[in-house]
Amino acid sequence: MSPGFKKFLFYFVWVVLLLIGPLTIRRNTPLRLILGDELLIINFLQRFTGLLAFTLLAIQIILGSLMPRLIDKLGGWIFNFHQAEGLWVWGIILLHPAFFALLNYTNSGLLAALLTIIPRFSPSIELWYSFGKFAFLLITTAVLAGYFREKPFLRKHWRKFHILNYFGFAFVAVHSYFSGTDTWTAPFSWLYWVAVLLVATTILLRLNLLRKRSAQILPKPAVPSR
Repeated sequence: MSPGFKKFLFYFVWVVLLLIGPLTIRRNTPLRLILGDELLIINFLQRFTGLLAFTLLAIQIILGSLMPRLIDKLGGWIFNFHQAEGLWVWGIILLHPAFFALLNYTNSGLLAALLTIIPRFSPSIELWYSFGKFAFLLITTAVLAGYFREKPFLRKHWRKFHILNYFGFAFVAVHSYFSGTDTWTAPFSWLYWVAVLLVATTILLRLNLLRKRSAQILPKPAVPSR
């Protein structure tokens, strides 16, 4: 398989995965109902960016965990893609609550829009929204650490901050599952569980790798002399 075809195949699969979100929303809300209604258009964009953010974040974590092998199989361009996608993910994650704030502002005014920023834990739906807000803080910290990793302090410690992406994904997964019906609707429901399973597998593999490295670093117990 030629390098060019491998690259084409990667982008083809990537685009197909990104299309699953809007196809799912279309199943739940037909386009004829969305067009011409300002609130439904904003709601569509808010839901679209949410599903897109989940998909891209899952891809980003899986690519990061497999990066050495992917560079060997696909070439160095995949690393540049991974870096660029990290910024896209953060931008889309930022757009998702921004559209939610705009929706609340259009529907209920400025105070309702401002309340979208503050984590709240009552009623229950606000708890699941708050998972998304905490995810944004975790992922923002991880992205900034990766972006500024050449700074003196982060040069040694940026990977520790970058691990926050895993926690951020867990918060996003909970937020996505309990905040709307799109996550429960096929085909996105299939993608959701596959992504959760794959990310969980990468976490277990990384923990196992860290355990092996720690075991190699630890000094062997001295053999008592007779």
